[in-house]
Amino acid sequence: MRYMATALIILTGAVILVGCSDSREVQEDTGINVSQVTLPPTISYNQAIQVCNLTNLTHITLKNYDGRWEWSLTFAENGLIYHCRIDAKSGKVISTEGMNLPNLPNIQPPTPIPLKKIKIDEHAAFKAAIKNEEVVKWLTLHKNASIDRISLESSPKVTLWRIAWADESSFAVLMVAVNATSGELISVRGASFGGLK
Repeated sequence: MRYMATALIILTGAVILVGCSDSREVQEDTGINVSQVTLPPTISYNQAIQVCNLTNLTHITLKNYDGRWEWSLTFAENGLIYHCRIDAKSGKVISTEGMNLPNLPNIQPPTPIPLKKIKIDEHAAFKAAIKNEEVVKWLTLHKNASIDRISLESSPKVTLWRIAWADESSFAVLMVAVNATSGELISVRGASFGGLK
């Protein structure tokens, strides 16, 4: 079922526990499961980048695989895409692989993330998300939901942290976008296979 939720996320769109006091405050006020509003202890995104020391980073994602967390990094360079997977707890490389970029006229190469402009890390972005009223309402409604992923991606105009929760019991997801430079919460979107919620 997690793969269904992951597919829906795609279609619709550190090592410090983040704000422990903020997480408790949200949990106590709403009855939300504290695991829904607390990041696990993992290496930070900066540490993950240093482990896979390649240039032109285009995507980085902290993904939850049923309680086992991985950092996944994508680099694009000289017509090639490199993927690097890291155990988010130990910081050890799981695998690396490369492939050719598709040479198609309508496919643009991915935009490199301007790392020097990133002012907000994954913890600050997550903290901004769990303080949002709509996020709290959704998590209160979907008590079986868990943190699915946190990703950093860029476009020519903006670089965003995207945070997603997935409720496999109801095939629902919640996606939050936070500006990685200003920390501003850009959007909150909830969806399910039955339509928007």
